[in-house]
Amino acid sequence: MYVYKYDSITHAEHDVLCPLSRNKLDVVVDLLALKPGARVLDLAAGKGELFLRILERYQATGDAIEPSPLYQASLRGEVASRVPDREVRLVEAEAYEFEVENESYDLIVCINNRPYGDLRETFARSWAMVRTGGQLLLGEWHWTDDEPNPDYIDFLGCGEDAYCTHDQVVALGVKEDFTPMYATTATRDEIDHYEGLSTLAAERWLRGNPGDPHAGAVRERSRKWRDAYLKWGRYELGFGLYLFLK
Repeated sequence: MYVYKYDSITHAEHDVLCPLSRNKLDVVVDLLALKPGARVLDLAAGKGELFLRILERYQATGDAIEPSPLYQASLRGEVASRVPDREVRLVEAEAYEFEVENESYDLIVCINNRPYGDLRETFARSWAMVRTGGQLLLGEWHWTDDEPNPDYIDFLGCGEDAYCTHDQVVALGVKEDFTPMYATTATRDEIDHYEGLSTLAAERWLRGNPGDPHAGAVRERSRKWRDAYLKWGRYELGFGLYLFLK
């Protein structure tokens, strides 16, 4: 439960859990060009803002998977107020626990998450779930350098192969028979803003909750992440939004 709590604390100031401006996201939503009534699956909905924008824009229906009970509470309220008459299913689970029939969605959305533990597997599972002529909208962090700083890799606790470069993300989609349709990346200002809001939210929460049993852990983790981002992250990692066609 602490993982969900920490995530909700550091994302308190975000509506969409990725470092792209609202205007850029709206442009991509328009590019989806879904037919009215399209069926959408969000594999890691977070607070559900992007999922709901797509439903509102296209009169779509669909399912939103999100394991965090804290985000699910927010999702339920937003669905009730923004698309009260729409057929929407909210699933409090991990994506790998959710059984999906093949070719049952017009759009799969997966933003800032590895729901199956591996990017290649995300492509493969999405290929099976999306209908022929359907789309995958993927948001993914990527290395900005072919040789990322080993100290930053040590801090992240992952291997160099945990992320691809921007072009390699697209190439992975091609290997799974997807057709790349559109790709855009976050600017440095957008990523700075995203990370800055996380720091702001954590520090405000710490000021307001000094006696919380998790305050020490939140303080240590959030400040270590802040320092590592300023030292390495803002030079090593970028974020891209990728639209693929099946």
